[in-house]
Order: sequence, then structure tokens, then C-alpha cells
Amino acid sequence: MAAVAGGYGDGPVRFSASVKRALERQLQVRKRRLLDGATSVGWKIAADMPGVTTSEGAGGRIFGYLTSETVIAGSTPMIAGPTVDLCAEVELAVEIAHDLPPDTSPAMALEAIARLAVALEIVDVDEQAPTADTIISNVFHRAVSFGPLQKLASVASVRARLEVDGRAKFEPLVELDPTYTVWAMARLLGGLGEQLRAGDRVIGGSLIHRSIQPGHRVTAAIAGLGETSIHVAP
Repeated sequence: MAAVAGGYGDGPVRFSASVKRALERQLQVRKRRLLDGATSVGWKIAADMPGVTTSEGAGGRIFGYLTSETVIAGSTPMIAGPTVDLCAEVELAVEIAHDLPPDTSPAMALEAIARLAVALEIVDVDEQAPTADTIISNVFHRAVSFGPLQKLASVASVRARLEVDGRAKFEPLVELDPTYTVWAMARLLGGLGEQLRAGDRVIGGSLIHRSIQPGHRVTAAIAGLGETSIHVAP
């Protein structure tokens, strides 16, 4: 879903009753997976999600989670399985340096940025699914890979790129605001009694979003942050 952008605000994040119930169930699923042996990797922000209005969450934003179960590294393929609308998203990943409270200020969020990386998320978008089911099942998430983590003095307008089988290229100029990503994620988690922890990685929403097919090899890149790829096996 779309990348986080917007102004900073005050006050706690409030979700509608139905969205809050779905997020609580999502967190229960996450807890079971961690108890079964998965390792927590971090979180994802989802904006412009079907069925979530701008009055819910932080301007219509909600969250999902990332665990070791769906991180793709090296040449390991992602097995597609049954899909509805498989899509690739270029995203900015932010690594958190230390624990952050839900009432994090913009200055605190900036200070908590350890390193940045390009991320490639694979999502399977089913806009006809009930909103609660989508939230509980982790907001369309199927897989994620990360480029090399790097310390950068600053980022702003940069060129992002998505390649499919080395041919189709989409290269828009995008605005990056890692401080806002951290601030928004801290507030979203605070709405459910959770918080960002040291070492968490947060992906802030899609800078490029394109449909793909099983069998494709997809590469995401952000200028200055390198690239990362996933082979989507049939």
C-alpha cells in the first residue's frame, strides 16, 4: 500500500472499533507465530487500504508485521502458490536504534534512525476480501527482502526503480521521509499497546506498486541504497 506521507500531529491514534478488533486479532496471530519459532523482524505501514477510511488509524493507516517466516534472502525463491493479484512494491526500510515509546516526538523519531535500506515487498491484493480478514491475515503481505543497511546523512528526493525480469523499468522520483515513517509507526503501535523495539525494521509503504506474475524475478532499487531482488517461483 502507498507510502507514508503527511504532517505531524498531536494526541493518541484512535482506530474504529472494527479495525481495532481486527488489529488485536492480527497481533494474536503474530504472537502464536513467534511462540512457534518465528523471529520478529519488524513492522509494515499500510496506507490507502481498501475498507479503511481516513478517520481510522493515523489518517487511514494501519499496520502489519514482519517475521523471519517471510524474509527472503540470497537466492532463495518465494513460492507463489495460489494468488489473486500478486504485486511488487519498492519501499524504504528503516532500522530502529533503540526502543521508542508510543508518544514519540519527531525529534525522538529522527534520533532513533539507525540505518536505511531499500526493501522489496511482495503482496497479494484481494480488494474483495472483507477488511477485517485482510487485516488479520497481515494486510496482503507475502514476502519481503532487504538491500544492504546503510547509514546516510540525509535523504529527500531520490530515484526509485522496479525491474521485472530485467526488462520493465519504472523509475519515478520519490520523496523519502524516514523520520515520519518512524514517528507514524510508533503511534500506530501505541494505539494497540505495542511499541517499537531496538533492531526493528519498519517498511513505510510503497514507492512503486506494480502487478507481477509467478515466474518473474523482481528487483527493487533506491538511489544511494542499492538494490534487492526476489524470484517468485510458480
